[in-house]
Amino acid sequence: MVATAAAVLIGSAAGQVDGATASTIRHVDCQAASSGADGSTQHPFASLAAINSGPALGPGDRVLLKRGTYCDGTLAPVGAGSEAQPVTIGPYGEGSERPKITATGEDAVRLENTSHFTLTDLELTNPGDGSSRRRGVHLLATGQTVAGIVLSNLDI
Repeated sequence: MVATAAAVLIGSAAGQVDGATASTIRHVDCQAASSGADGSTQHPFASLAAINSGPALGPGDRVLLKRGTYCDGTLAPVGAGSEAQPVTIGPYGEGSERPKITATGEDAVRLENTSHFTLTDLELTNPGDGSSRRRGVHLLATGQTVAGIVLSNLDI
């Protein structure tokens, strides 16, 4: 079963930019060689683990997955954007085919205690035999308020 998330907004809408901060772009291509990977377009990270275990994401940061490629595992970034500068996770590269994340556990994407994140233009799958939980996107807030989560144009 395929569900398309058109647009979901949890919390407040984006406001005016009142001060730009330095942001980082991290590229991911799970079919690329891991040798020399630094997250640049020329040497993208070769796994979701590089994002999950890397430095926390901050306001205006972007994680871009290469169009037409697939990654196995769970994308579980840490950090938070801001109302004016959310963290964006989406595609880069030529073509129209969305990057695909195929979960190998409960979640394809897990956002835990993260605010001001936008997920856009991804395909998320989580096959299973029906004996355990399987989710495309898992939003989790434990002991704190989470705001500004946008899910846009996802195939789940």
